[in-house]
Amino acid sequence: MPNGTTNSLHLHFTAEVFINFDGDYQLRWGADGRQGEYRSLDGDVISVPTWIFRGFTNTGDDEGVLLTVLGRDDTGGIIWGPGVVRDAAGHGLYLTADNQLIDTVQGQQVPPGAQLIEPMPQEEIDRLDVFTAAQFRGRVTTAADREWTAEPFLCSGLPGGAPGSRW
Repeated sequence: MPNGTTNSLHLHFTAEVFINFDGDYQLRWGADGRQGEYRSLDGDVISVPTWIFRGFTNTGDDEGVLLTVLGRDDTGGIIWGPGVVRDAAGHGLYLTADNQLIDTVQGQQVPPGAQLIEPMPQEEIDRLDVFTAAQFRGRVTTAADREWTAEPFLCSGLPGGAPGSRW
């Protein structure tokens, strides 16, 4: 992900795990991205819960690698942050319920009868969980948080169970 690239606010119906392999990222959450922020550095593993809006920006000096893993076989889709949907419409971009992106600036027309994605209603946003920075930090494992052990496997103490041994 190049420096300055932003992944807009969205939420998933499943959990999402970020593994920061290389880079400096600013993560934010909440419907407007102001509920909280966390600066992720190389080595972080972050488990973002379901049903909270999240987005991130590569704030590092160069390209970075932030692997994202979604739970289960079917994510159920995503919901874009209300501001993302409104900002896109302000640029002539519309998303249909069947995931077609319509670019009216390029001359595309919204198909007759197409159902456009609307921002999530505020009353639904108000029912979403709220996460403080401290609660979010509790879902992060940094390189410094890891506890290493000389016997990492259940069989480490058994004859032939040491790493590198033949089974």
